[in-house]
Amino acid sequence: MNDDIIKAFEILSNDILRLFKGVLASDVGINRKPRANGRNTLKNSRLAQTAKVDTDIPFFKLILNDYIDAIENGRRVKAPLVPINDLRDWAKRKGISSDNRTLMLIQYAIWKDGIDGRPVMRTFWGLLDKEWSNTYSHILYEAILGSLTRYFNEG
Repeated sequence: MNDDIIKAFEILSNDILRLFKGVLASDVGINRKPRANGRNTLKNSRLAQTAKVDTDIPFFKLILNDYIDAIENGRRVKAPLVPINDLRDWAKRKGISSDNRTLMLIQYAIWKDGIDGRPVMRTFWGLLDKEWSNTYSHILYEAILGSLTRYFNEG
């Protein structure tokens, strides 16, 4: 593969990751629950920290942990209880008391009220589609055109 095309894919993969993290840092990342006080709980989350984009030309792979499903879909009212061990891990990361009583109260609140989903991926795909049309396709086109021009001029 030509160096120009490889470089274009590197630029695009970095920008795709920036775009995804921008979605997490936007209003989409704001937790609407009253106790969250309108804080953005996704901006510096494990999801943001572990997200990465791999390239396997001609493909881009956005690698996310499976927590994205829970964020995107939320949790319906009276869904099966969240496992207490998952809540304990979450509470420890957040600096919240992880005693059984506290965790059971959190578990009950989630069961009773549910959790609203946040349209992270829908927002991301919409922005990516616009960026592809406006910017990314042109970067890739120029790299391919430059590669072909050099090939035919040198050959």
